[in-house]
Amino acid sequence: MSDSQKVTSRGQNSSVSRTSSRDPKESAAAKVNVIRSSMTIALGTMSSRVLGFIRGALLIAVLGAVGVQDSFQVANNLPNLMYGLLAGSVISAVLLPEIVRAFNREDGGQTHVNRILTFTFVALGAITLTLTVFANVVVYLTAPYLSSAVLKLSIIWSYWFMPQMFFYGMQAVLGQVLNARGHFWEAAWSPVLNNVISILGLLYYVYLFGWAPKGYSDPSNFTHTQMLVIAIPTTLGIVAQGVSLIWPLHKLGFRFRLTWGLRGHGLGRPFRVAVWTLLSATTYMVSTLVVQVVASAAEAYGYNHGIIVPGPAARANATFIYMLPHSVVTASVATAFFAKISAFATSDDGVSVRRLLQIYLHRIVQITMFFTVCLVVFAVPIFQAFAASRGIGEIAAYASVLRAYAPSLVFMALFIVEVDVLLSYGKAQKAFYGYLLKAVVLLLACLLTSFLTVAANWVIWTAAAESFSYLFGSLILFAIVDKMLPGRTDSTLVRNLLGTLIAAVPTALIGAIFIDLAGQFTVGSYGYVLGSSFLKCALGGTLCLSVYLIMLWAVGDRDIFQQAGKMLSRFLPGPLKRKLVRS
Repeated sequence: MSDSQKVTSRGQNSSVSRTSSRDPKESAAAKVNVIRSSMTIALGTMSSRVLGFIRGALLIAVLGAVGVQDSFQVANNLPNLMYGLLAGSVISAVLLPEIVRAFNREDGGQTHVNRILTFTFVALGAITLTLTVFANVVVYLTAPYLSSAVLKLSIIWSYWFMPQMFFYGMQAVLGQVLNARGHFWEAAWSPVLNNVISILGLLYYVYLFGWAPKGYSDPSNFTHTQMLVIAIPTTLGIVAQGVSLIWPLHKLGFRFRLTWGLRGHGLGRPFRVAVWTLLSATTYMVSTLVVQVVASAAEAYGYNHGIIVPGPAARANATFIYMLPHSVVTASVATAFFAKISAFATSDDGVSVRRLLQIYLHRIVQITMFFTVCLVVFAVPIFQAFAASRGIGEIAAYASVLRAYAPSLVFMALFIVEVDVLLSYGKAQKAFYGYLLKAVVLLLACLLTSFLTVAANWVIWTAAAESFSYLFGSLILFAIVDKMLPGRTDSTLVRNLLGTLIAAVPTALIGAIFIDLAGQFTVGSYGYVLGSSFLKCALGGTLCLSVYLIMLWAVGDRDIFQQAGKMLSRFLPGPLKRKLVRS
């Protein structure tokens, strides 16, 4: 998954050959150790996100928070957006199931995989070339109300950034091949290379041009040379992220050769599933585009009235912050869990799918609820640590959007895994209904926002609308999944989810008291603001975590302590390990 929001549709359909007990060779997916794989993915993602945090902080420091930053974010998000809209869903719905099935063949399936990769790379190349040529049209369609200077610079950026789409696809495709072979760490760590290259480029920019002043950063004063110094390493990093996966595949013995022709190779049903997945992605992306259009109108309002308001940059950076725990925790756990769910689904073991789903729901809600509380309570110090060089007005605008997005952490995690379960059973049509209803709710909320609130608050309210749409969509999909799987939802899961919500309330209260005493904003030199903000987040976060764990224990939810004990036991001597596990 990329930095920006995308449809998560790692599908495995029912046409995948089933792993039976008579098969002497167990599939790689069935052998996946969820905890070890999750930790591998999480460590790689965490490293990438730490570097991404540094990169984002540098971008705000050199481009400012509004103006030039708005133009950069509009253009830089386009390759992700277009990839998810036009290619990502089909790749996810078709590739992973077919690659898993191909590698389980007696002949190793390399020729079949090469056919799929050849078709994918040629299609990606054609789409990328077309969108690059018409990049200006794409900008006009996706952000039509930007102020003239921001719009002009966005178009220039877009010609440099649009080619990234091909390499996003390359990273996703080659990552799928590695995942099918049971190798998760290479794809999880490849974004680290991207961030390193981008950070080096930004440091070179600082060496040449210095830092951006506080307040509005006028795009009309941004030179072509300044743009190139940032644009080239930004795109070069994405290229390196995709190309870096070629060598690990080579070491595994996989050799890519151009192999033409898909007709007659059993891809009819997977592509029919992909049609529904594409419709889901299109529905999701269209609703996301509407939110971006509203954000572009908010930016123009702020420019015309000479005030700082949340616009595309505030939305993009707030999304980046709340996606940090999502990427490190939710996506990492979901990726490894999905391999197990797919293996159970293809062997028609619905009871095991339900059991695994309930474990996932409990644990992921437990974790994301804590992060949601922290993002709401500590939004200001988080953004002051992220953008210590910015003024109070800019920080306040960014923090307000982050608070509105924070609940998405919980609801998006639920929505993603429910989609994955449906795709595991080839129920892409039912997943589409969830996306459609979610999109309708979001579009209606955006429409109400434009009529009932002032433009200065449009991005805040549309962020809240996105959170609510994920809640609505997750409830709809849960009802579908619950009806589809054998048995019924365990009452223990319901009690644990309610216990998690109860534990979150005093945690938020204690955090709010702490931040009120410590002060929301810090004023002073760059170093003082940075250090003080990090200290507030560290101390406040530790305090909230302590309260949260105590409350979970008090409501009788001990699962997190048992899991922590099992992980800790790995580092203890034999007698202590056995005692801890028994306890």
